[in-house]
Amino acid sequence: MIDVVVRDWHTDVCLRSEDADASVRRLASGFEDVRYLCFGFGDRSYVVRRNHGVVTMLLALVPGRGVVVLTALRAPPAEAFAPAMSSAWP
Repeated sequence: MIDVVVRDWHTDVCLRSEDADASVRRLASGFEDVRYLCFGFGDRSYVVRRNHGVVTMLLALVPGRGVVVLTALRAPPAEAFAPAMSSAWP
């Protein structure tokens, strides 16, 4: 099963860890009891910076280097992201 989670300007594609093959599950090694792996994509400079002010947000709109973000969850995505979700599709 795949979940698509929309949180404000960010979208994640989540899958249950038991549905992923071994090479994908290895990405979450070191995290205990991971049940879901969520993958997102964003502007590298925005993701690695702590300051998300107006200038950083505007620079994210300019073509540049990207990054894939992995979020390892113990709870289902709808539960883990509930406060920030605008919608989800099972």
